[in-house]
Amino acid sequence: MIIKGECRMYRTFITSISLQHQLDKHIYEPRNFELVGNVETAFPIIPIIKEFMERPDNVRIITIRTENSDTTENYNKLVEELADLGINEDQVKKVVLTEDQMEVEAKALMSIVDAIDEDSIAYADITYGTKPMSAAILYSMSVVEYLKDVETGGIYYGEIQRKEGKAVSSYLYETTCCKRIMDFLVSIDKLGIDKRREALKTIFNL
Repeated sequence: MIIKGECRMYRTFITSISLQHQLDKHIYEPRNFELVGNVETAFPIIPIIKEFMERPDNVRIITIRTENSDTTENYNKLVEELADLGINEDQVKKVVLTEDQMEVEAKALMSIVDAIDEDSIAYADITYGTKPMSAAILYSMSVVEYLKDVETGGIYYGEIQRKEGKAVSSYLYETTCCKRIMDFLVSIDKLGIDKRREALKTIFNL
């Protein structure tokens, strides 16, 4: 996890736009990390932006959506919530995936990588969108670090628990550790370390 502090790099926040009609707002309770100030939102990326942005003009937003009328409506709702944080729509880069790109996951992944600016710390929300889209966002966080001067700040997932069709609780999870484990395995492989499982357990306290 990136420790907050003065940084000249862009803070880039990536989220897919939900296909769900009429998104409700929730307060997402962080489960395995801390948020200094939380807010009610329809988009789990919003409290992450609020937590890690140093100033609004240093923020870049990447939205990923398919060509669907509901995603347009939900995109507009996101823009409204961003405005409450002092972030303008001209800071938002829109990635609209075509049917062809969704059928070929590598194209979707590279569309995300191409949208991330150099000199960025990137934070991704994988809550919304199709499962292939969430996978593309997740893996793009590893690929972009090899291709650009970009560091992953965090990967997050929002969950709404329902009972009889009504939301009873909302949680926000940080899932960055899964990526860190793979990064670590790549590193120790380059070093020629044989006892990889033991090293993994020691470093991650497993």
